[in-house]
Amino acid sequence: MALFLRPSRPFNSPLNRFMPPRPTFARHLIGQPPQPRPPFYYAYVVFWLHLLAGLGYLGLTRPDAWERQLPLLILAALSLSLVLYALLIRRYLGLLHLPVYALALSGLGGDLPPGLMLIPALLAPPSVYLVLIGEYRTYDGTATTSPRAVAILALGLLLLCLYGLWLEGIINGS
Repeated sequence: MALFLRPSRPFNSPLNRFMPPRPTFARHLIGQPPQPRPPFYYAYVVFWLHLLAGLGYLGLTRPDAWERQLPLLILAALSLSLVLYALLIRRYLGLLHLPVYALALSGLGGDLPPGLMLIPALLAPPSVYLVLIGEYRTYDGTATTSPRAVAILALGLLLLCLYGLWLEGIINGS
């Protein structure tokens, strides 16, 4: 008989009718319509607009070079959105991604050696990780950084750097 009884749910309490539910982390990042949009939303929109415009441009001008151009285009869009996010939250250290954006765009033209393409690949993903960690701390209300998160970030950077050096032939695979 106990199998057919529904468990009591705390959110059905009469007091919870007056309190709005806590938004999810995704709603925190993107925002809700009655409130102004957060800075992450605008960076997200710029990322996708830049990526879609770049894909259209690459499709019209260089349809044969997708495997080399697509990662650079993604890194360029990511760097531009990080610059916009830094401007919106007024943390101007994020403007260091302007040279990274320029490097990724010049790599799309094929002007740079592949060794310099490691710079955008090394700087953009950890920056996105740090932005998401900061946004989650804002959402969660905690102000501490997990030492495990910093260790994982450092290990990822080291592995990415070693992989790039191996690709360039600086470290021999044999």
